[in-house]
Amino acid sequence: MVTADRLILRVTDEQGFNVTCEGLGEFAPAEHPEQPRFVPAGLLNGLRREAAERLEAARIDGWQRPARRVAMREAVYPAKRLNYLGNALNQAAVAFFQEHGVGRVAPAYEAGEEQGEAVLMITKHCIRFSQHLCHKQNPEIKPEPLELKMGKDTFRLRFDCVRCEMQVLGSLKP
Repeated sequence: MVTADRLILRVTDEQGFNVTCEGLGEFAPAEHPEQPRFVPAGLLNGLRREAAERLEAARIDGWQRPARRVAMREAVYPAKRLNYLGNALNQAAVAFFQEHGVGRVAPAYEAGEEQGEAVLMITKHCIRFSQHLCHKQNPEIKPEPLELKMGKDTFRLRFDCVRCEMQVLGSLKP
């Protein structure tokens, strides 16, 4: 809104925050009565910048943290027993699984309670497949046992061809 000595700029955003800025000066009437009064571009740009800064401050002041979602406590874990692959290393993890219906929770592999050879990794990458030795794709190939060697360690490989997975097995070093 423009009067003879005042320009008022009101800005409202899509969330309903609004600010008002006021500029003082002499605003000459336009040559034609149907035209608005003349406002210098410098004054108008200054008001626009001030309004943008005030609107940003109003949005920051008016921001409210969204309500936290309610946890689904009634969700039931699909298994009643959980082995070391459940990775429950601390009491909070064990309590979580028990809250969701798991009766027996074995400690994670890192706890050192797993005896003998254990699955260390399950992967969709299959060495047999990548070397064109996959029994599913070439039924005439008789699969042989495979191992991975890393320094002094040897890891046995087990293949679950139904799921198309490769398992790396090893034992915990003392």
